[in-house]
Amino acid sequence: MSDASTDDKIERLVRSVLEAVDLRLADVRHELQTSNKESDRRILELQQELHDLALRIDRLDSAQRRGAADADRTEQQLIELRSGLARLQQRTSTSPSPVTTELPRLNDHRDITAELPTLERATIKLASFEPVTTQVPLVEAPAVAAPPSPESASAVTDPPDENGQIDVDQLAALLNERLSHLDLPRSG
Repeated sequence: MSDASTDDKIERLVRSVLEAVDLRLADVRHELQTSNKESDRRILELQQELHDLALRIDRLDSAQRRGAADADRTEQQLIELRSGLARLQQRTSTSPSPVTTELPRLNDHRDITAELPTLERATIKLASFEPVTTQVPLVEAPAVAAPPSPESASAVTDPPDENGQIDVDQLAALLNERLSHLDLPRSG
């Protein structure tokens, strides 16, 4: 009996560890995707700037280089942008993310009886939405019933007697009066 309960405890512990690792891996995947998208966006911006600078250099060359200082400055900017692009590509392709360096450390925990480490969830900035300030009815509003007649106000009288009995004649009269404006089929 104790072996089964110990096995159950171990199984629950292993499942909780696996769930925590799965959650962290999902966070890491999301962070890597976000980082890759940002790097790709930066690379595209730099490539566009390189293209723009190359066009400027071509225009300067075709205009017979009016000013040597402008061309030298433009070439220097082009060289700086290319080196920045090379550094960015090298950094994104070779250096691991600080998040991925934690993964081997997390997998080194072999002692399942030790206290589990707490992992902080990455803060994700989500787009904000304005709260809904008006309500739109899903169905049309019901028709307003006719206001009670002054006679019915006087017809509402005594509550049930001490035995909990209700006067059936009085109840029938009240129902007929309240339902008389409705076109209901009559029985009998």
